[in-house]
Amino acid sequence: MSRLVTALKRRVASVFTLMMDEAVAQFDGRTVIGRITTPTLIVNETRDPFVPVILSREHAGGICGAKLILVDGDHLFARTQPDAFVGPATDFLAAVDTRKVNPERR
Repeated sequence: MSRLVTALKRRVASVFTLMMDEAVAQFDGRTVIGRITTPTLIVNETRDPFVPVILSREHAGGICGAKLILVDGDHLFARTQPDAFVGPATDFLAAVDTRKVNPERR
């Protein structure tokens, strides 16, 4: 019974992964990106096979005031190089927080 349950779990996970991949492939955020009005940080990797740099540049260009940071790495850089993500994200959030406290610094 245990092998059957394990095989079934693998099959369900495989089908779920395929469904998620299809959903991601069909989604086109360009239709809504111009409606984003909050401070936005986009961090992308220079060697990401799933999210090409050109797409990140397009997204950043479509969001008023967005900041784009490119990290030398691949799709999993946040896991393999956490400081490459945490540092810029922390700096960005601190800057956003400062603008809220001191609006004249915008």
